[in-house]
Amino acid sequence: MAELLRTRCSTGWLIITEETVRIEREAFLGVGGYLEVLPRSTLVGATVENMIAPVFGKDGGSTLTLTAAGGALLQAKLVHPEEAQRALALLGFA
Repeated sequence: MAELLRTRCSTGWLIITEETVRIEREAFLGVGGYLEVLPRSTLVGATVENMIAPVFGKDGGSTLTLTAAGGALLQAKLVHPEEAQRALALLGFA
């Protein structure tokens, strides 16, 4: 599955593919990998909240919250604001 977007977030990587949106963190020494996945077909909403304002030449950070049918949530915190907007556009919520 081709990745359309891969960007850092507070827990690891936010990854958007043609079929899924996921947050993953690589395993430490092969143990303890972390993965949250939502199929794109189930997404019903998305919001971006600015958490940290741009200061001293740094770009700040946003929280991207995706809502799926049935109330499931996927939250990516401290995403670069431009990447959060790009994610919204890729998912059709911009």
